[in-house]
Amino acid sequence: LGTRRTILKDENCTTAKLYAGSFIDERHRHRYEVNPAKIKELEKAGLKFVGMDETGQRMEIVELADASHPFFVAAQFHPELKSRVMVPSPLFYGLLRAAAGQSIADEPDHPQSPRKKRRAVAQA
Repeated sequence: LGTRRTILKDENCTTAKLYAGSFIDERHRHRYEVNPAKIKELEKAGLKFVGMDETGQRMEIVELADASHPFFVAAQFHPELKSRVMVPSPLFYGLLRAAAGQSIADEPDHPQSPRKKRRAVAQA
């Protein structure tokens, strides 16, 4: 259940907008991996690998390349392990906003965003 860093390679992806940063530190429990030989084929079919581990070898987050779905994000990590009722995981927060017909870009200062946490520490 250790925390691992995921590097976001697309600053305009859904995940980067939700986490308001260029990396994510989340907890992992197990390791299912994408076969590196299949990545180009999967991307050609419409998936977009937007997050990878620090080595650049493991794909950690995938989204749909087009806007054909209101919210399609899949992650290797477990966002529920850091989620709380009043401070939901950014991925859960984005899913709920999309389900309610709201844009995820409307509110970049999600309670768990790194930018909001840094601001709170600086003000203390």
